[in-house]
Amino acid sequence: MKRLPVLVIPALTLLTLSACTPVARGTQADFPVEQPDALTPTTVLPGQTVFVTVPYGRAAIEDDTEYDRYFDAISFDYSGVRSSGDKVPDAYVNAPWFTLKSVDGPAGITVTLMKANIGRVVSQTKLNGSQVNVKYGERFRLHYKVSVAADYKAPVTDASSEAKAAALSKLSPELIASLKTVMGGLTPVKVTFADGTSTPKTAYLLVDTQPSK
Repeated sequence: MKRLPVLVIPALTLLTLSACTPVARGTQADFPVEQPDALTPTTVLPGQTVFVTVPYGRAAIEDDTEYDRYFDAISFDYSGVRSSGDKVPDAYVNAPWFTLKSVDGPAGITVTLMKANIGRVVSQTKLNGSQVNVKYGERFRLHYKVSVAADYKAPVTDASSEAKAAALSKLSPELIASLKTVMGGLTPVKVTFADGTSTPKTAYLLVDTQPSK
């Protein structure tokens, strides 16, 4: 009688395999939470550290046209477009010239800029014969490390949500109006950047330190 080979797996291997669990997004620098826009708050509970990428429209940071040379150097990859259903991928490049200068927020919240990218985000790809035309917007994509101290307590303030929203002065009136209904329990952290010019640039990161109810 012919015996079939038996596969023997050591018990240690089985334990190792069973211990493998998915990595939660935001717990590692190379696997951050990816926010769809700058108005989406990042939840970081006391005692936690979260890695997150936040997109900002170019106009929300730039004063005039001082970044033309950086954005004009970004090129698209058209090689994958062969039919009308294909899409030119978004194009991002590193922006090491854009660095964090200061952070203005409550004690206990720490923000570090891990990396800055600038990019062109494609909204439409159109194939005309042998030519490919694209519509796109330009944005910054900032990679943050956000930590909240274990003993952090959200500061008690008399400032209204309208006053908090008004602090985000570079946003449009429509966006500021929408913030009035959502910023009551959030903490806007002001981040100031240096870009090689004499004028610092600012943006805001919304941090939610309260557990969801």
